[in-house]
Amino acid sequence: MLQALIPGWSIHRYCLRVLLLLQQLLVLAAATQAMDTTQRCSNDTDVMDHLLTETALRYNRHKLPSRPVVVRIEMWIQEVTSVSELTQDFEIG
Repeated sequence: MLQALIPGWSIHRYCLRVLLLLQQLLVLAAATQAMDTTQRCSNDTDVMDHLLTETALRYNRHKLPSRPVVVRIEMWIQEVTSVSELTQDFEIG
């Protein structure tokens, strides 16, 4: 039956061709699915708008956080322009 469809081909060769075709179709389907996933991603502006809107809706400046918030502040002094020994004051420029 198969030899009548494809003259000169053995069943083994026909099965290998079918398997290779199926493998290529699977690779193509995976690539198409990956492209669809990237097209459904939100852009940065939409994400930032959503985060800011949600934060603004739930924000209450009188409500304390449930646990302490650790804040770290770093200051780098580049230049001290003047020092007053009399008042023990200095200016940073």
